[in-house]
Amino acid sequence: MSDTTDVPNERQRDAIVASGELLLKMFHSSYEQNPTSVDTENLRGQFSCWKRMLLMLYNEAVAEEIILGVSEKAGLTIPPSGPLTPDGDGYIGWDSYCHMGPIGKLQGQRLSGADKPN
Repeated sequence: MSDTTDVPNERQRDAIVASGELLLKMFHSSYEQNPTSVDTENLRGQFSCWKRMLLMLYNEAVAEEIILGVSEKAGLTIPPSGPLTPDGDGYIGWDSYCHMGPIGKLQGQRLSGADKPN
């Protein structure tokens, strides 16, 4: 197992942000066309894995900063990671590091989990 650092260097951070922003934009583009399509769900899963990877590699504060930064840079909400409800109208379960409210353009939604005590 390789050593990891608590904070990515500038080059690493730029690459992480670029990949997260691309995944988030791809998800939202697909979501606008069909919120419950296989492609949309696949992209949501890829973005969720990107978030989880950050939480595994870096501390929560660093991961949260990067996730929020990607959302703000793209101007888009962070989707939940939980499974789609049977009726396709929502998601099951509570998810840290996603926006509460509608999926779409960022309009002041709060990030779930961002208010956790240290």
